[in-house]
Order: sequence, then C-alpha cells, then structure tokens
Amino acid sequence: MNWLSGLCIAQVAIQQYETSGDEVPSSFKEFAQANLFAEASSIVSGISIFVNSLVLAFDTTKAAQVIDKIMGGSPSLDATIVAWTLLVAGIVATQSLERLSQFASLLVIAVFISFAGVLLPGLAQVTDPLSVLCGGPQADVDLASNILHMTPVFVTTLVYQNIVPTVTRILGYDRNKVVTAITLGSSLPLFIYLAWCVAVLGGGIQEAGGFLFTLFSMVTVAGSSMGALISLSGEVEILLQQPKKDTFSLPSVALPSVVALVVCQLFADDISGALKVAGSYGSPLLYGVIPVTMAYLQQQRQQSQTMRAMSQPLTRIMPGGMLGLGLLGLGAMALVGTELGDTIDTMLG
Repeated sequence: MNWLSGLCIAQVAIQQYETSGDEVPSSFKEFAQANLFAEASSIVSGISIFVNSLVLAFDTTKAAQVIDKIMGGSPSLDATIVAWTLLVAGIVATQSLERLSQFASLLVIAVFISFAGVLLPGLAQVTDPLSVLCGGPQADVDLASNILHMTPVFVTTLVYQNIVPTVTRILGYDRNKVVTAITLGSSLPLFIYLAWCVAVLGGGIQEAGGFLFTLFSMVTVAGSSMGALISLSGEVEILLQQPKKDTFSLPSVALPSVVALVVCQLFADDISGALKVAGSYGSPLLYGVIPVTMAYLQQQRQQSQTMRAMSQPLTRIMPGGMLGLGLLGLGAMALVGTELGDTIDTMLG
C-alpha cells in the first residue's frame, strides 16, 4: 500500500509539472491544495495533527519506559512521561530551527551506529537465516488475523510519502529515476526490519539489552518525539496565525504537548493502540484516499481537454493505471472500515 501510495503521489507531481511547468511544492499540504481544492490544506493539516499527536504520545510513553528501565523502575511511569514531555518541549521551544536540524542529524547518526552495532553481530550468529525467514510461526496462531490486526501499525511505521513531492522535484521529474528511488527507498526499512526479525528469532540476539540497544531505543524515540512535536508546532502556529520566527512560540509547543499527555492516558493500557489508530484512520486517508482523489481528478481534468490529451499522453507510473488507483483506494478504505468496525464492536460489547 505504501509503495503504491508513493507512486501515486509521484505520478500526480510529474503530471502537474509537465502540464503547468511550475515546480511542485515541497509541502505535502500545499501539494494537495494545488491538486484538489483550496480547502484541502485544512483537511491535510487536520489529519496530520491527528496522526502526529498519536505518534508523539507513543514516543513519549516508550521513552518513559526506557528511562524507567535504566533507572531500575524507581520513579512512576506517569512522572517520567511528564518529565520527558517537558524536556522535549523545552528543547523545541528554545532552540532555533538550525540547531534543531543539527540535533536531529546527530540523533539519526546515533540511530544507525547503535542499531548496526546490535543487528550485525546478531545476524552473524544466525546459522541459517533463510530457514528462519521462511520458517513461519512456531505456534498454532491465526496468522491472517494477526497480520490484519498489525497492518495499521506497519502502515504508520513505514510512512515516507510526505517527502515524495520533494524527491520527485530533486530527481528532475524523471519517471525512471523516481520509480527506482521510491521502490528501493521504501523497501529498505522493510528489509532492515526483516533482518532484525531474523536476528531475534534465529537466536542471534538473545536479550534486548546492553548499552547499544539502550542507546538505540533512546535515540529512536527522542528523534521521533522531536520530529512529531516540530511538525505539530508548525501546524499549530499556522492555526494560531502567529508570525514565522527562527524559534517556535511557547503556545505552539505547549498545546500539542498537552494533547500528547492526554493521549498517553487514553492509551495507557496499550500504547501501541495509538499507532494502530493512526494507521487505521490517519495514514490511509492522508496517503491513500487523498492521493487517489488527486490522481483521479487530475486525469479527469486532462481527459476533458481533448486537444491536450491527444498531444500529451497521461503520465502513468502507477502499476495497473486506474486499476492500481482503485486497489489503493479500496485498501485504504478497508483499513478505515476495519478499525471503525472494531471500535463499534468494542463500544457495544
């Protein structure tokens, strides 16, 4: 789904550039507004705030759990959650955008170094990785049901589509380069995740502990927390109609931080449920329904202009053309419908 979504967004971007000659906006919100209608930016902003609030709550709880483990579980989890929220909010509110970018770059480097330090030695100790990868579950489980249950989480954690317009512009709107970049780039996190599964299930990583694993856990949630809060603060500043400065205003940082604390309490029993809700409602709408709608409206507009359609064929890098768009749209709506049905069953039951 994420792969098709990326190709769909790239198709719209290339067609927009070839039709108008204008550069595609870097902001996904502005991109959607240009290819849908004026109110689209508000819709995208609302969904983005919804998703990032859930992600920030997940990161906050996970960070608190790691900190409590490091400290031996002495403080209460709620107190650690509040302390972590204040720390991240303080950094985002007081540091310039340039310093935040530099800090984020350091966190990314730390993520790769620490994760490689855990993963590569673990893989080296697995005698037969292929058999582990293809072995299937060792217990009697309903595999199809479990996959369906976890799909929204996978969709959320493998999201990359908001940078597709920028990537398309950087690659000069070249179809082959764009398809290659999206295919390889979106596959890399999946391959890394599969390698991790092989290392753990194959016995190469006996226990999730040690300095490198703890470092990896902390820098991962720290980077994700900062990224989510920065995105939320930017959206809130627009809603509050505050002038753009080199630093975020205190209200724009405090408001999403408070919302994240509330979400932490709502999902206190199972914080992974926050990612599940984000992947069931937010991501399918933002990167499924909206791109499909953009592509469909774009094709309809061009087909109505007979002379242009005859002289310049429609750009299609989506596999299956309209069938591919239909499958992506159905998949996105299926995720929304499944989660909605589960929510209703839970409320009634």
